[in-house]
Amino acid sequence: NRISDDTGVIINRNTQKLLGLINQILELSKLETNNGNLKLNQGDIVAYINYLCQSYSSFAEENRINLLVESDDDQIIMDFDKDKIDLIVQNIVSNAIKFTGDGGSIHIFISRNAKQLLIEISDTGRGISEEELPKIFDRFYQVETAYSNHQGSGIGLSLTRELVHLMKGEISVESKIGKGTTFTIKLPITQNEEVEAIDFSKIINIELHKKASENREEFEGEVSDKNLVLLIEDNEDVRDFVYSVISKDFDVITAKDGKEGIELALDKIPDMIVSDVMMPEKNGIEVTQILKSDAKTSHIPIILLTAKADIESKLEGLKTGADIYLAKPFNESELLLHLNNLLAQRERIRAKYNATEEVEKTEDEFIVKVRELLIEQLDNEDFGINEICREIGASRTQLHRKLKALTGKSTSIFIRDIRLKEAQKLLRTTSHPISEVAYQVGFGDPNYFSKLYSEKYAQSPSKERE
Repeated sequence: NRISDDTGVIINRNTQKLLGLINQILELSKLETNNGNLKLNQGDIVAYINYLCQSYSSFAEENRINLLVESDDDQIIMDFDKDKIDLIVQNIVSNAIKFTGDGGSIHIFISRNAKQLLIEISDTGRGISEEELPKIFDRFYQVETAYSNHQGSGIGLSLTRELVHLMKGEISVESKIGKGTTFTIKLPITQNEEVEAIDFSKIINIELHKKASENREEFEGEVSDKNLVLLIEDNEDVRDFVYSVISKDFDVITAKDGKEGIELALDKIPDMIVSDVMMPEKNGIEVTQILKSDAKTSHIPIILLTAKADIESKLEGLKTGADIYLAKPFNESELLLHLNNLLAQRERIRAKYNATEEVEKTEDEFIVKVRELLIEQLDNEDFGINEICREIGASRTQLHRKLKALTGKSTSIFIRDIRLKEAQKLLRTTSHPISEVAYQVGFGDPNYFSKLYSEKYAQSPSKERE
């Protein structure tokens, strides 16, 4: 009998799984017998990890999971073994996809700290219990899960740890049930090997960004230059109409009522919100009150759409903090004009911040709070994004999008610039050695500090002091 196309696909997929498992067992066996060797070449690790993740993006999209790769640096040139990095990223990302539910997200963050590469892979999945966490790198150990079709072999993470150790690196994991899991990999940066000829940055886009086709949801960071708009409307016909109007110029996510809209706004931190007023669960006025009183979303411009065009209703909407109150039926061009005007207003705020790198407390308490936290821990090199998120009660995504909207900078660049600004003050007002200034503002490597300082201020720390 002829094998059907579907059956052939299933056979092929399972054959590939079996082949992959055999290869991992062989790799682990080599490491155990000290026959595991590194084949190092010098290249751009940022571009290569993006290149690897491109193959996982379709798998993530099928599961309605948003996959994002972000890096502070456009490129990080170092020695690495492509096959070993492939296995490490493959094992962690594939696990994250398996145990992250529909609508979840996976964030791969690449950075460097002096002569060390940091790769953080975070997901919003089911998490791992405290009892199981110490065992996950053990051979053949499988985390207990309700997802019977997601059982693995228990080899992948054990192999991952051995590969990281082979490269003289470290791997750690943090997780909370219901909150997700973060793997952190630290690898030494060296530049001793022959340069790899392949330039992956010309093959792929530095920021991977996939849209879930069924629900139009998007995750932090845009492949296009479009801004993200949250549309909250309970009437399906009206929602589709407004979507058709604004989706030509903006990326759009939608909510069918006020309660869902609030949840999406807090999760995604959109650039702007367009909301109906009369809705079930929470109406537009309540949505505005809640979001404008939350530090994570207080900066987001809100346009209220309503059939109630009387002056009392308009004043009520504006008093809650809405930026625009637009009566239905509205002119399509008018709505787009309001959206673009609100964006232009935000750009002026960004320009003001970047011109002075100071924001008054009356303008945005969120930035002031983040800055105060950093100043309190200025000499602590390990006080970074995760610590700030914990202190202010925000996720990495929320913190990133809030700071990006207000300053145009990623969280890491924002932190770095504050440290450098404080260093500039010390160089101008004290006679401390430059190395001591570097340590005082949280840089463990004075040479790396001098490099960053020169890039930002177009002169070295010693010239600044002169």
